[in-house]
Amino acid sequence: MAMSGDRPITGRRLGIGSPRAPCRGDAGRPGKRAALFPFITPPNLPHAIRWNPSAPRGLLKTWIERRLAEGMAAPFGDMAMPDTILITGASAGLGADFARALANKPVTLVLTARRTDRLAALAEELGTRPDVEVHVISADLGRPEGVKTLLDGITDRGLRIDTLINNAGYGALGDFADSDLATQTGMIDLNMRALVTLTHALLPPMLARGRGRVLNVASTAAFQPGPYMAVYYASKAFVLHFSEALHEEVKGRGVTVTALCPGPTRTEFADVAGMAETPLFERFASGSEQVVRDGLAALERGQAVMVSGLLNRLTAASTRVAPRGVLRRAVAKLQSGRR
Repeated sequence: MAMSGDRPITGRRLGIGSPRAPCRGDAGRPGKRAALFPFITPPNLPHAIRWNPSAPRGLLKTWIERRLAEGMAAPFGDMAMPDTILITGASAGLGADFARALANKPVTLVLTARRTDRLAALAEELGTRPDVEVHVISADLGRPEGVKTLLDGITDRGLRIDTLINNAGYGALGDFADSDLATQTGMIDLNMRALVTLTHALLPPMLARGRGRVLNVASTAAFQPGPYMAVYYASKAFVLHFSEALHEEVKGRGVTVTALCPGPTRTEFADVAGMAETPLFERFASGSEQVVRDGLAALERGQAVMVSGLLNRLTAASTRVAPRGVLRRAVAKLQSGRR
């Protein structure tokens, strides 16, 4: 029987019924046991194979080969998750909540943001939990040198990132023509350029190991144009489409890429963006806990896109059939209430 730490791993524990399920072990990392393929238990076989003794052996062989070829990634639940997780924008909001949720199990966290004092306080809070190691790397990812600072800090500490959570980003409410250009271009730099640069740096090593995950925080803003937040909405559409494309590119190689699309969420994002008093937030904002749960669940399953919340899923689905003009006017009305 294969072992992980002191606990036996069985096919049932590995959850073969989920889309992805590899081992925690990594032959390329000192002190870790070699990678193991999970084995299949009868309850997880397709119904036709499980209950039909006369099912052709070729059918079973084909199913097994397809499952193995799809690539299997370790779930966040019963089995150990990837060891080292990088979270950007970790000083507040969803980033801090992701860190707290992940620190409920043994893990090494790498937290980055501009505000060193907040990162240090969060690291002190989480560092007291059993088997949780926290590294703080202060960096302004909205600047090219900030991304380099982060990557150099990871290298200098001898860390190997198994999961990347690209959470850093901001928005700004107002007419584009009257807005500060530096604010708009800074949004492009942080929401898109930094995300692409980090993914480009960390994805190849994951693929080389055949093991890793990327979670890119997009938004339900990705599904329609956003008058009075034109650049922000466009940046999140980029994140969504970029993530979906990479999801297909890496499929079957042991690595997954997921786009998380929350709706309006009660974090300090709304205050920074100047939209806390808009009808959109006053009517539809929800708590961050559900977003974090949905994001980690989607990451566990290797899901391409997760829209958090039933109402948000229905709204996102409706954008496929609603006329574009109707969408534009609806968003403009929801976001202009403060004007």
